[in-house]
Amino acid sequence: MSGNTCANVFTNGKVTKVYPLPLTSSANLTNSLQDFADDVGIPSLIHSDLAAAVEGQHTDFQKLVRHLRTKMK
Repeated sequence: MSGNTCANVFTNGKVTKVYPLPLTSSANLTNSLQDFADDVGIPSLIHSDLAAAVEGQHTDFQKLVRHLRTKMK
């Protein structure tokens, strides 16, 4: 995780992937969710701490969540 200050962790219950990120930005979070969906599959539910980069209807992250038709908690 050299040079990174945070990470996204996604799991579908069988596969867990960690995406190290240099910054908590909407673009980085969105890209890691898209990578997980492409590599493992679309998660049916996302549990989030509702950081500023993921909350709000108009963030890129929320747009991707709606596009993937997944739910947030």
